[in-house]
Amino acid sequence: MVKQYATQKLLAFVARYMRRRFDRDTKHFMKKDGREHTQFLYSSPPAANDIPAEPAAVYVHLLFGLRDRELGAIEANFASFVYSVFSALERDWQRLARDLAAGRLGKDVEVPDSVRTACDAALSPEPARAAELREIFESEDAFRDGRLARRVWPHLNFITTVTSGAMQLYAARLQRRYTGQVPLYSALYAATEGLLGVNLWPEESQPRYVLHPRAMLFEFGETAGTDGDKILLASELEVGGEYELIVTNRSGMFRFRMGDVVRVVDFYNGAPIVEFLYRKGQLLDVHSEKMSEAAFFGALRSAADGWSSTLVDYTTAESVLLAGAADNPPHYVVLLELNGAPLTDDERQKVDESLCAHHEVYRSFRCQGGHRDLPRWCASDRAAFERLRQHVLANSDTSALQFKVPRVLRTESLLQLMLEGATP
Repeated sequence: MVKQYATQKLLAFVARYMRRRFDRDTKHFMKKDGREHTQFLYSSPPAANDIPAEPAAVYVHLLFGLRDRELGAIEANFASFVYSVFSALERDWQRLARDLAAGRLGKDVEVPDSVRTACDAALSPEPARAAELREIFESEDAFRDGRLARRVWPHLNFITTVTSGAMQLYAARLQRRYTGQVPLYSALYAATEGLLGVNLWPEESQPRYVLHPRAMLFEFGETAGTDGDKILLASELEVGGEYELIVTNRSGMFRFRMGDVVRVVDFYNGAPIVEFLYRKGQLLDVHSEKMSEAAFFGALRSAADGWSSTLVDYTTAESVLLAGAADNPPHYVVLLELNGAPLTDDERQKVDESLCAHHEVYRSFRCQGGHRDLPRWCASDRAAFERLRQHVLANSDTSALQFKVPRVLRTESLLQLMLEGATP
């Protein structure tokens, strides 16, 4: 099955001056196709939605986004994808400037003929804009000082994308390298099941969402544990409590356990305000300690603040997936992508200390010998995480816009895929 990508879902460059866009692209607004009713808001033409391959789709959206100096916003599902888009810009800027100056897609851009014809018709030679961009990209600190986004788009007001949970890691990298002070707004809490919540505090760095009382019926697992937990309604929740979301929606899902765990931080007109914490399936549990994604990531991030290298990405596994696991004490396998030197012994020890500080049960097992081995650390490169991404996309129904790096690998094959070429 070919996965299709829509501008509004995969990546959207939103015009700053909507009236100007409306005047220029009224023909898109007037078409009967529902997806084009708001197309005048976006820099890319409708044909860009019909590109089946993700790299080519990103390239084309980038080309049209770069063409529009008056860009006001960028939209994408996850901060990880926005980061990959800016990485593609860093890699392909010379080709993009070439096609922008020529006013047509290069022959090395693999798109269907119908898409090429439509995109070429929407383009026109922009040599002045191409020259301006070349000057920006050729500067010494273009892709390192965190000010690239505002240099390319002086009127960029915000980037709307999910930054909660482990997406905080990508959001930090994005701001540090590419976007600087451009606000990242995690506007909605949504899933395949439907809209869950809305973030009413766009200026706060930590996203929190009011659960939408009319979107669906929300119930809450009291401890985020087993199916036998007591089920609570919104009026029974406590501030500071952590709960598993259970939803009943209008599409026929009845008391569906989504696997999302949230913390209640307040109430808004009686509706719970929540922070997303983690997914239930992302637990490390080599000795019944039930280390959540949130707890592990919090410990890792705390320890990483003192490293000489920068944490780029990570994933984990339980040692039971390793060959000869029965001959070794249970432990975690941690695969890191670092920008800089490998971790020293002292830096690795700091992570274990941080895990003990963040997780009482882990600390008790470490003291009692249940975790007799420290976590095993492996240094991976970006290619390893890209192999993981491509493997998941090729062997599941997950699309590029839905992909999130699994924080706990559950199969031996995925662990071995990540260990190829990894160093201790």
